[in-house]
Amino acid sequence: MLRSGSFSRKRRSLAVVGALIVSAGLVALGSAPAQGARQITPPQGFACGTYYPATISISPPRVWASANRPEQVLWGIQIQRWNGTRWYAYGPQYMFWSTFNYYGQSSTSWSVYNTSSGGRYTNSKLHLPVKHVGYYRLAVSISSNGGGNWGGFVGDGAHCYMN
Repeated sequence: MLRSGSFSRKRRSLAVVGALIVSAGLVALGSAPAQGARQITPPQGFACGTYYPATISISPPRVWASANRPEQVLWGIQIQRWNGTRWYAYGPQYMFWSTFNYYGQSSTSWSVYNTSSGGRYTNSKLHLPVKHVGYYRLAVSISSNGGGNWGGFVGDGAHCYMN
């Protein structure tokens, strides 16, 4: 059977394109980002005025990093206040970071990411100042450099009263 020259060239071109696609796929697999955190346990509750007056206190999240390396974690918190009709953002967004290992241990403690935030971290609790009487809740976002994420409200939207 005789084949035309254009048929052979098309076949070679398809073979080259196929090889390039396979090569690109292998390179992409080799350079894929690390798997996200194995587990993220969000903050487990908060208290209004229990530890310090006019302060909301919260326990930090806990993150178990993937097996291959520690993970840097960014923890964002937005205090929300009830105005009688709806919840609204109250004050600045607080940002903190820490590095966690495979066993869920923080190797760097929590550090302030944006220095203007004003929160303080002492005795395994984060303490955030408020200036008004009322009901408060906390919206939280947690993200690791390995791709693990969690977002929501502490205690599924539970709130406390600051007097």
